[in-house]
Amino acid sequence: MKITLSFIALFFTTSIIAQNQQEYANFIQTDTAVKWAVIYHSFMDLTPKNENYSIRNFYQKKLNQAGAISYLEDSTAMAVTPQLIQEKEFNTAKQPAVFDPLKMNWQFFAEENNDASETIFNSDANSCQTCLLKNRLSFFKVKQLLYYKNHRLQIQNILISPVIYTKQKDERKTEAQYLETSNFAFNDAATHNTTIPPSAIYMGRASNSLTIFPNTDIAGTENKILTLKNWNLSSLLYHDIKANKIKAYDTEKSVLPDNNHILDPKKIEAYKSTPMLVPMYDSLGNEVGVKKMIAEMNYDSLYHFTLIQDLYFDFEKEKLYSKLIALVPRITVVTSSGITLGLTDYWGVIFPEEKPKIIKKRK
Repeated sequence: MKITLSFIALFFTTSIIAQNQQEYANFIQTDTAVKWAVIYHSFMDLTPKNENYSIRNFYQKKLNQAGAISYLEDSTAMAVTPQLIQEKEFNTAKQPAVFDPLKMNWQFFAEENNDASETIFNSDANSCQTCLLKNRLSFFKVKQLLYYKNHRLQIQNILISPVIYTKQKDERKTEAQYLETSNFAFNDAATHNTTIPPSAIYMGRASNSLTIFPNTDIAGTENKILTLKNWNLSSLLYHDIKANKIKAYDTEKSVLPDNNHILDPKKIEAYKSTPMLVPMYDSLGNEVGVKKMIAEMNYDSLYHFTLIQDLYFDFEKEKLYSKLIALVPRITVVTSSGITLGLTDYWGVIFPEEKPKIIKKRK
């Protein structure tokens, strides 16, 4: 009888959960202060220094015991449906994650400070597709909502999915196989808090190279721009810098924000631009000299960004939080002979601090 009642209770709970669909980006359509927004996936290394605070181990333990709440996603409706799953369902939910620079974009060297992550990864070996805990590093696919509101970039982490990697010893990150799993830690707009709660624990810093094309049909990007009027973030940032709404800083010495190296907004176009010598002619067509001119930058063509964020996880609420550290558009470097050398960081952006809310006393 006890077994029957337990089964009925579990079935009843699961049925109620499955019917409770929750949206995560519906406010974008009604909030006129949001000038730009995008849904984006990033892959991050969230391996803790202390194993007692491992997000991966936390969910593995829940799956082994009473189960964990996972979320079925409807990307068209931008909504999820919660469901209770056990370890068996978790193992069968995995699917291949193709290594693509536009998709698998974590960086092992955040802030250009070398750590042991890549060495550990190269020496790791795991051929078991269902053995999450055999991976020495904890990788996660993180679904994020990025939006630009009141001259500040906000980051809302929507879902996280543990990633299993299978590889032989000494295989590099481009040679390993990656498997996505179930979605956890849903953070909806209704309960999202832009300030990180005291209960959230610092997990580490992630440096990702974001590629946000205006055309969301490009394979591998997995991005979805939600604002039609202002589809390009770089152009918005440039105009707000010129209007003194935000500040730009020199990234030559460090990609991190630096108030001691603020760029003059009147000369922002000249930053990292090589002057060209343009011949000058008189009314008769005779060359009378040369003039230095700065090539005009097409900010609508800047689709690449360096995004650095600190990540915190609240084990009680099962939510991942982000604190923006740096946002830097990236430009393509081309030599005078027309050879493309790749991408480099452009100016960085310092956003205004959030003003504290003043609570008026009742008279």
